[in-house]
Amino acid sequence: MGILVKDKNVVVPGEVLAEGMDFVPSGDVFREGDKLVSRRLGLVNVSGRVLKLIPLTGRYLPRRNDLVIGQIVNVGVGGWRVDIGCPFSASLMVRDGVSEFVEKGRDLSRYYAYGDYVMCQVTNAHGFNIIDLSMKGPGLRRLGPGRLLKVIPAKVPRMIGKQGSMISMIKEMTGCKVSVGQNGIVWLVGDDPKKEQLAVKAIRLIEKESHVAGLTDKVKGLLEKKMSYTKRFSGRKFDELRPCSAKVGVVKNADGSAMFKMGNTIAVASVYGPKELHPQFLRDAGKGKLRCYYNMVAFSGSGNRVRPGPSRRSKEIGLVAEKALLPFVDLSKYGGSVVDVFIEMVQTDAGTRCAGINAAALALAHAGIPMTDIPVSIAVGKIEDKLVVDLDYEEDSHEIGVDIPIAMSTRTGEVSLLQMDGIITPAEFKKCVKNARKACEEVKKVLVKALKDYFVVGGKK
Repeated sequence: MGILVKDKNVVVPGEVLAEGMDFVPSGDVFREGDKLVSRRLGLVNVSGRVLKLIPLTGRYLPRRNDLVIGQIVNVGVGGWRVDIGCPFSASLMVRDGVSEFVEKGRDLSRYYAYGDYVMCQVTNAHGFNIIDLSMKGPGLRRLGPGRLLKVIPAKVPRMIGKQGSMISMIKEMTGCKVSVGQNGIVWLVGDDPKKEQLAVKAIRLIEKESHVAGLTDKVKGLLEKKMSYTKRFSGRKFDELRPCSAKVGVVKNADGSAMFKMGNTIAVASVYGPKELHPQFLRDAGKGKLRCYYNMVAFSGSGNRVRPGPSRRSKEIGLVAEKALLPFVDLSKYGGSVVDVFIEMVQTDAGTRCAGINAAALALAHAGIPMTDIPVSIAVGKIEDKLVVDLDYEEDSHEIGVDIPIAMSTRTGEVSLLQMDGIITPAEFKKCVKNARKACEEVKKVLVKALKDYFVVGGKK
């Protein structure tokens, strides 16, 4: 009889936390007979005789008096609609959003325009679909230029700390202005970009290790250090690739197919053709046409479900892949025809266009399409002050990072894809290209081995 867990223990739904009548349930802890049971995944919080949970995951559920950060998504006649991270947008009426008298029919975008972010308070919440907001109160305002971070709403109490101790420490040690919404949106701005980035790293550390004891000391130690990317998140060396593998013939009914895996990113490509191109006005009598289609499987990423069907991003990456492969594909003997390449991202952890190009190049070779070389693609870049090869998701989404996807022929050095997101010096850029060629040579060995093993070892008749 008595309590069965310790303070800050991680518990799962249905786990018995205590027996007997000595403790009182609160929040996501419920009583079942003489037992106190957890309702969700979270950290145990023991406060005297009260047992409650601090959730580790889950979406934001609005409650009255919550301070939230939202984005204006619609400007109406009598108020605004605000996205606060719930399935339904919240309502901000004129009487609750503006202190002065507003004439009927006046353009409300003069106060809060579409796309503006505001710090506001929940005044009424009935489930997800009836949420009222107010801008009348201390600290409630339209937010100016600054960084916006999205964190798991359940981690916000840990981020704020007891009586605001954690967030106050971040503000004092970085000199940044920080506002935290209980819906998991953080706004911050600072005079020094490096101090600003340090505050971002501290917030990310809290989000990642909110359940770990001694977190305050870890955050303080991080803030006291000079900012430098001394170790990769994955533990790899700065010039080390993620484990990669390849396999051909994975789609039985395709003319050519391949799977390429780089770390946790998996791409499958299928080739159909050459075949007759319709409509006829698209045909080129002198050579065939190459078309590439890129798609992410619904639950392939770490974020929200990917909507099925083409999107602006998928069309862009499909075109990028097509342009990267075309210089090495010889379709001069297939006038009036088309070769279709379908790239499916089964699982993603950054480097998706590079993995897709590698899988497509391998599938084209497997389909017997004439090629001058098998192009290889890799992403290189810079994280803070270090040049890195083969960025994973944590590095790709780093606030101070540069991502450079490259596709090239390792035989001739011809580059068919070169994109860059970020700012880098010319000397660092040349070093990145040099690192990319070395990495591409390693990936090329994997692709060539996959083809030879399929035919030589006994895959194909």
